[in-house]
Amino acid sequence: MVKEYAPGMSVTLGGAPTAPDVKRLDDKYGVPEEDALLTWDELAAVVGMHKDDDKDGIAKTRGSFRFRTIINTWRRKLRQKHNVITIAVSGQGIMAATPSERIKLSNTKYKSGMRSVAKSGVIAETTDRERLTEAEKVVADFHSKISGILRLSAATEAKKLPKGK
Repeated sequence: MVKEYAPGMSVTLGGAPTAPDVKRLDDKYGVPEEDALLTWDELAAVVGMHKDDDKDGIAKTRGSFRFRTIINTWRRKLRQKHNVITIAVSGQGIMAATPSERIKLSNTKYKSGMRSVAKSGVIAETTDRERLTEAEKVVADFHSKISGILRLSAATEAKKLPKGK
């Protein structure tokens, strides 16, 4: 748990801070170039996480939660400060996305979000309203309404005509 005392000043409670490890990644790679693969093994070596390294009870291996936390913190920093979107390459590592890959990722996230909104509407619509408070009924109505608007929009969108007609 991190408690912030002043802007930019925080104390880590019960865990090891990620900032030193993220700084090592910044120092080594700076802002990664598009399509440059940074392998998981390279990243682990930079932050000092080798196989079977478990000193002081803190797992420091490539597959540990600690490693994922460090990498995700660095990736978030790259996105927020440099507008660099990184994508994971299964079993290999990460790379900075090209504009085409960024749009594919954006589309995937959009579709996933739309499915989640639709599911939230179904849950709201099938919930027993008799047992809800007035505030909960307002929330349920909102989710039901938004989900219905999305379904209606998809059902009535303009259809493309076949060529030659």
